[in-house]
Amino acid sequence: MSNKDVTKTNQSGQNLTTPGSNTPFLNSAFNSLTAEQKKRMNEIAATHVIDQEVKDRDAARRFHASGADMQRHMDNVKEHEQIKADFTIHSEIETASGKTTIKVSKANNTLYIVIAVVIAIVFFVLFSK
Repeated sequence: MSNKDVTKTNQSGQNLTTPGSNTPFLNSAFNSLTAEQKKRMNEIAATHVIDQEVKDRDAARRFHASGADMQRHMDNVKEHEQIKADFTIHSEIETASGKTTIKVSKANNTLYIVIAVVIAIVFFVLFSK
């Protein structure tokens, strides 16, 4: 059954479920409703369809925005790496399915190495006598 067929049958109140589900029960339940109840049911269904469409569009917007935010984060990291200094960059990006936290740190260990070598030389000199 194509989407066109589903749309046509939904407008007549038939086949309100997906193929393979319990269609006869839902059809008979829907057909047993009064005209006012059917109208109310259609209004509720339309509201849910609109709400889902809004959620889908918001998720797509967050997906595309998160891609740009991640690219901007990577560019910031590359710029800081060229400076040759210590840095920590923390980003929280809202994605389609939630939030992603990214933390990039660079610690220049040269100072620690120099201090360790100086301490080693001092101990060597003190204990060599």
